[in-house]
Order: sequence, then structure tokens, then C-alpha cells
Amino acid sequence: MFEVKEELTLENIFKRVSDYDLFKHYCSNFVEVGKHFNSELREDHKASAIITNYNGKLWYKDFGESYKAKDVISYISYKYGISFRETLNNINNEFKLGLKSDDDLKKLFNIRTGKIHKTIPYNLENKQSTIIKVNQRKWLQHDIDFWNQYKIPLSILKYYNIYPINKLWINEKEYPTDFYTYAFLLDVINGVEIFKIYSPYNKNFKWISNSTRDVYQGFNQLPWLGDKLIITKSLKDVAVLSCFKLPAIAPQSESFIIPTEFIEKVSKRFNKLYLLYDNDKAGIKGSNENSTKHNIPERFIPLDSGEKDISDYIKTYGSMATQELINKLFYD
Repeated sequence: MFEVKEELTLENIFKRVSDYDLFKHYCSNFVEVGKHFNSELREDHKASAIITNYNGKLWYKDFGESYKAKDVISYISYKYGISFRETLNNINNEFKLGLKSDDDLKKLFNIRTGKIHKTIPYNLENKQSTIIKVNQRKWLQHDIDFWNQYKIPLSILKYYNIYPINKLWINEKEYPTDFYTYAFLLDVINGVEIFKIYSPYNKNFKWISNSTRDVYQGFNQLPWLGDKLIITKSLKDVAVLSCFKLPAIAPQSESFIIPTEFIEKVSKRFNKLYLLYDNDKAGIKGSNENSTKHNIPERFIPLDSGEKDISDYIKTYGSMATQELINKLFYD
């Protein structure tokens, strides 16, 4: 006789273990519901985190961060940098639930309770020799006016960890900043902050980054499940699409051929994937190559508009026209 195992699903997991037990197992500083504690996801000296009960479900909230509240599955996935499916597999293995696991994923897990372990992206050891530190300043009117060109409100900028800075250090050496210099905090990996520094009017150093090709801009802000996912070319475009309720991510370069493993990972979370790269030579080439490799439909800003990306399109034509274009590109 052989055992017929039940499928690995959220429903079957929660038949066997509660979200309270999961939080106690994976969130090492959590003591009791409703009591503040120090976040283990960042340096936190003010006990800014709390787990509360809302409508019969536990939620993690860190008042020192702009991230939305997370349920326990989202918390585990974010903490360890693993996918929704990988999270289910890990719970199944850690609690020995006996559900049907994905054997090919077991080798991905190297998690220990109370210790954050994120897989080091390709070649990050070398890239992380570049340590970027910044000093965040207050938002001023000229900052708001700059981003308002693209109809991106302050709430969306904060959600994507985009903020103005007035000091910049690269490997402990201080560099000057412009009147318009912005930090895009993309991730924190093994205690190292991964930045893109954006100085839109600096002809010599428009972009500075210590990111690698394995960091996808906007990935940490994605919903856990959804209908459409847009793969575009910049965090600015990601933020614009977010204003229209379209989840999006951006690789570090349009020329980068996205690995099959990553496409398979996000395909488990989203029903449809689209490419929206720049309508220029480099963007078309990168889009064509990724579309061919992964069978993902391509979309482009109409050439006769005079603009090549969604950010410049909304700057020129406004929100209503952009909504009409989005409807044609992704909903017709």
C-alpha cells in the first residue's frame, strides 16, 4: 500500500496549522498578539512591529516602514525572499504536514527559524563591494512638481521606496548630489542596501547603482496573486503603471534576457504576462528576444505618439489619455 497525499494548498495547510503557530515559528521576536516588538527585517530600535487580529486573521505591520500589512504567508515569503509556492513547500517541510511537496524545490530551502537567509543573487558578492549609503531629506515642492509631471503621487513614491537625498556615499567616500537626486531602495540583501540613485538632470552621472541583474525593480511591492503582470524597463514606469492598478516589475536592463526560472516563478502568481519596453531600437530588440524566449506578448507605446515609454506618454498626454492607451494595450 502507498499513501495518497493531499495537495499542497493554503486550505490544506491551515487545516493543520494556524497562522498564530506560523508567526511564532517564523517571526522570532513575536511574543503575543497585540504587543509591539522589534522588527527583524531591518534595524529597529523602537519596537515598531506588531501582529494584530483583524476579522479573524493575523496581520504583521511595521509602523517604521511604508510596506502594507502582511499576512503570515506574505511575511514568510518576503522575509526569506522566496515565492508563494516555495513558502508553502517550506511550511510543509518545517511542520512535517505530509502534504504533496514539490521535490524539485526542496534544494532551494536553507531556512532556520529566527535567522534571515536570502539567496545571494548571481555575482552579488562582487557587486556588493560597492556599498552605497544615503542621507534622506524631506520632500520639497520642487520634488513633488518633478514627479507630478508623471502623475505619480507621493503615496506611490513612498510605497516604492523612492525618496530625495542630500548626501551620498559610495564605499565611504562622499559624492555631491544635485537639487534633484533620488534614491530608489530596491532591496536589502544580507544587510546590504541595494540602491539605484537617480539624478535626472546630471549629464555625467544620471544613474548610480550597486544592483545586480537578479534584482527586479518593484518585485517586493507586487501583490501575491493577480491577473496581469507587466514587465517594463524602469521603476518610474512601474510606478506609473501602479497608478492604473497594473502590477509591474522591471529588470535592470532591457538587454537582459530574463531567466526561465524567474518567468516560471512569476507565472505561478499571475495569469498573464506582458512586455512593455521602450519603443526604440534597444527596447524593441530586448523585448523581441524575451518575447521569443518566453512566449510573452509584446506591447509598445504607439510610435506616432512621439513618446517611447509610458512615463513620457503620461507626461505629454495626461492621465485620461494614458488610461485609454492602457485599455487598448492590455484589455482589448
